[in-house]
Amino acid sequence: MGFIRGIWTLVTSTEKRNWLRTYTRAVYNVIFLRKFDTAIGQLNELLNSDACTDHNRYCALSFLGEVHVWKGEYEKAKGYLEEALDLSLKTKERSSELLDFLGYAYFKTGDYTGALKFFRLACEYANRGFLNRFYTKHFGQAEERKTILEEHEDLLPFLTAYYNQNRRRFESPSK
Repeated sequence: MGFIRGIWTLVTSTEKRNWLRTYTRAVYNVIFLRKFDTAIGQLNELLNSDACTDHNRYCALSFLGEVHVWKGEYEKAKGYLEEALDLSLKTKERSSELLDFLGYAYFKTGDYTGALKFFRLACEYANRGFLNRFYTKHFGQAEERKTILEEHEDLLPFLTAYYNQNRRRFESPSK
């Protein structure tokens, strides 16, 4: 263990270790404590830190988008996830998880054609790399969602327009 700690110390700076520590706390706050707002504050702090490389920014933005999906704030989630997607093209990150969450956010905001596009991409990247295969096998639902939307693909523009016209009815709880 001492050898690994020594390598860790040599390889990373104090700033990078602090960044990783804060990111880990944000993940813990979401997964175990369900403290979404605390995690959002921590992730925003990370985005403004000096140790925020493109890869770190990508990680923070994608997780921030996921947190907003879990909170039910789908418009905010789309913004963060789309920004992470733009960064993923630059950093050559390919995440079926990011695409699955982005498709879900589009679906929940009534953009069914956009949702289908992202679910298809999530399925395309599902078998590329260990983490994508792991996510797809244990957590991902993009394949099921894609299949359902493809069965009704010719109706998606109509359904999107219908949702947008009746958005208030769909978003307000029924009494």
